[in-house]
Amino acid sequence: MNGNYSLFDYGTMVGGTDELNRRRSAAFARALEQLITPASVVLDIGTGAGWFALIAAKLGAKHVFAIETNPVVEVARQLARDNGLADRITFLHADSTQVELPEKAHIITGDLGGSLPIAGPNLPALRDAAERHLAPGGSMIPAHGQVWAGVVAQPHLYGQITRPWENGPFGLDYSRARAQVVNTPRKTRVKAAQLLSEPGLWWKMDYRHITSPHAEGRLNLPVTGAGLAHGIALWLEYRLAPGIELSAAPTQPALPIYGQFFLPWTAPVELSAGDSVEVDLRARQRKEHSYVWRWDTVIHTAEGAVKARYNQASLPMVELPHE
Repeated sequence: MNGNYSLFDYGTMVGGTDELNRRRSAAFARALEQLITPASVVLDIGTGAGWFALIAAKLGAKHVFAIETNPVVEVARQLARDNGLADRITFLHADSTQVELPEKAHIITGDLGGSLPIAGPNLPALRDAAERHLAPGGSMIPAHGQVWAGVVAQPHLYGQITRPWENGPFGLDYSRARAQVVNTPRKTRVKAAQLLSEPGLWWKMDYRHITSPHAEGRLNLPVTGAGLAHGIALWLEYRLAPGIELSAAPTQPALPIYGQFFLPWTAPVELSAGDSVEVDLRARQRKEHSYVWRWDTVIHTAEGAVKARYNQASLPMVELPHE
C-alpha cells in the first residue's frame, strides 16, 4: 500500500533474479495453496502488481478482491485479463480502510511493512481488515508475527551515520546534527557474526486480533561475544500458515525485502562475554501515522557495574530541541 513503489520495485519484491526474495514469495504462495478451497473469497491488501491475487485465483479461489493505493494496480488488472482470470478478481484502486466489500473474505493476505509492520498506517489497516472484512473463522496471511532483538556490531553503517558530523571542516560544530542522526532508526543488513548477544523476543502479534498500533517491552540481552557494539537490531519472524514460516534473523539466509531495523546507540561500547544489555523499547504511533521510537539502554558488566547508559528517542526534524 505504497504509492511510491514502481513496477520495477514490485518485481524486486516478488523475486526477480533474487533467489532469496523468491523464497519469500514462494512461502506466501504455499500458504495460499494450503488454505484456499473452491469456496474461498480472498482479500489481498496492498496487492501491488497483483502477484498474490493472481496466484489465489489460479489456485481456484471463488473470488479475489485486490486493493492497492498505487496506480500500478492497473497493470495488475491487465495481467488478470492476459491470464484469463479477470472474471474472478475485482481490483480496487483505493485504501482498504475506505472500502466496503460486498462479502466477507475467508482469507486475507497482506505483507505490509518491510523490515517491521510497526510503520505508517500498516497496523491500523490490518486491524481494520480483520475487524470489517474477515469472515468468522477466517484466516490471515501472515497469521502471526514476532519481533526479535539483539545487540549488534555495525561499524560500516555506524560510520556512515556519524562521520559526516564529526570533525567538521573549518572548525565548525556539527554535534547537534550528530545527536539527531544517532537517534534515527534505519534499515540495515546484519550478518550472523555481527550478532553479539542472545536474541530476545520483544513483541508478538496475532494478525486476527490486533488491539493497538503501539508496541513496547523490556529486554535483557546477555552478551555472548566480545566486540565493539553499535546498537540494537530488530527483525521479523512470520508464521504464514501452519508449518510455513519466514524469518529475517541474522542467523537465517537473508531476506532482502525485510532486512533488519537498526537502533543506533549514542556511542559504540566495547562489550565482553558475560555483560548484559537491558533495553526498555517502545514504539508509539502518532496521529499522522508516524512513529516515535524510544530505546533506553543500560549496559552492565558481568560483575553488575554500569558500563554505559543511554536514553534515546526518535523525533521528526521539526522537533529538534532548541536552546
